[in-house]
Parts: sequence; C-alpha cells; structure tokens
Amino acid sequence: MHQAFIEVLGVYNDTALLINSCHIAKDMYEGIDDPNFRLSTTQGIPLEYQLPDFEIEYWFKVDELTGQYGKRLIQVLCKNYLVTIVSVFDAALEDIYEILLPLQVNNLTEEKISKLVRSAWASNQKGKTNLRSFFIDALGLKSPEGNESTLDMVFDRYEEIREIRHAVVHNNGLISQKNKNKLKELSERLPPDLRQRSLVSLSNIGFIHNNKIELDVADLCLLRVWFYKIVSYFSKVFEGMED
Repeated sequence: MHQAFIEVLGVYNDTALLINSCHIAKDMYEGIDDPNFRLSTTQGIPLEYQLPDFEIEYWFKVDELTGQYGKRLIQVLCKNYLVTIVSVFDAALEDIYEILLPLQVNNLTEEKISKLVRSAWASNQKGKTNLRSFFIDALGLKSPEGNESTLDMVFDRYEEIREIRHAVVHNNGLISQKNKNKLKELSERLPPDLRQRSLVSLSNIGFIHNNKIELDVADLCLLRVWFYKIVSYFSKVFEGMED
C-alpha cells in the first residue's frame, strides 16, 4: 500500500495547487476595472486544431470569471478529487487482489485472473463484492488489533464513497432512489449506537443537498483525512498476513 499512499498524496497535492490557482485567478480578475474586458477559452488554440467549419467560442466577462474561479471551478475540482481518489484506491486493492488470487486459488490462468479482477467490484450471491469476499471470507483478513471497526464495516464505509462517486460520474451528482436505498442499507448495517460513523448516513449528510452532491473545500479536507486513514488501515491489515 506504500504506492497507494504516494498516489493518494499526489492526487490531493494536485488538487490543492489547482484550487490555489483558482484563488489567484479570482483575485487577478477582480482587479480588472475595464468594463469591456473579455476572455475567450478558445482564442489561444492554434488554427490547425480549431474546428474546421465553425469554432465554438464563449467570451467570459469579468464578473463571470470571478464567479467561475471563486466557486464553480473549485466545486469541479473537489468532485474530480473524489472521482480520482476512488479510482486510485480501487486500483490499489485490485492490484493486491490480482497478486493474491493465484496464491489462494490453484491453476488460475492469466485470462481467468484478468476476468476475476475485472469483476472485483461486482456483487456475489452473498450481496458482497467479490473482492471483499475474497479478502474476508477466503483469506480471513481481520481488522488490526485494537481497532473497533470490523473489516466489513470499513468496506461498507468505502462502498458509501463509491456510491457517491457513481452518482457524480453517471448522474451529474444527482442522488437516485437506488443510490439512497444503497446508502441506507450500508448505514443500517452499523449497530445503532455507531451509525453516526456512517460517512454519508442519510440522517447526517454533509455534502448532499436537495438530492444533489455539492462538494466544497471542507468536504475535500474530510475526504483527504479519510483516505489517508483507510490507506494506513489496509496497510496494517495486509501486514497482518505476514505475521
């Protein structure tokens, strides 16, 4: 998981620098007094790369630019962070899954391993993802000693995040009834006295407003801390295999 930590750190650093550039751009455009100032997003494209028959061009006014850099683009960057960080952690778990599969299951061909990895996040007959069942049921992995959460509980929290990411990617951030049902199911798997730990519990949602996901810098910071913790957690889980 060392490489996963490096990539998780890199995704945050990239996002933080881009958000910083938004603040700088906003301040710069707020300092422009010329009422006729306009900015085109296509004027710098070389002629050979422009649309051949007609170029689609939009000219931003100063107040539009400050709005874009001051709020909207930061929200876009926060959503992109969520999408990217889940992809990075998915890939990290899938890589470990791919390495451990032939050690646990005999006579697996490369083609079969590839097929199993591609279906890692598909649900099996037990209602769990194939990857989760392999780690918990086949390998018998458990939470590190002294950790209150079980490995199933941690996977549930991660699947909450994956459900939110799915809505961002496939439904423009709108939470469908199917998403709600899944989030409710994941939350209710927790004992009643622990349900406040659910990251996106329907009774304690921080970044869902009017059934739409709206991420800001505070949510980005929350996700950053959570992903650092989950990488550390799984590092200890897999280290336990060596003991």
